[in-house]
Amino acid sequence: MPVIRNKLNQRIIINLNSGKNIDLLAKGTADVTDEELSSSHLQTLLSKGGIILGQKEEEAEKEEPKKTSYVRKGR
Repeated sequence: MPVIRNKLNQRIIINLNSGKNIDLLAKGTADVTDEELSSSHLQTLLSKGGIILGQKEEEAEKEEPKKTSYVRKGR
């Protein structure tokens, strides 16, 4: 399922074609359906760069495991 993320430091209200709204807080995320993704207002915000499109972290982990490396600090 696609996920949208607000890159701005302000709240955004996205108007959908179905008459519903998505209230996206600053730096917040929301799951969207394919139907909601086709909304003209959401497409405009995506093209301007205020919102980015991604996928759920669970789905991303299934495709490619995260590689982490860290150094343990001594006391």
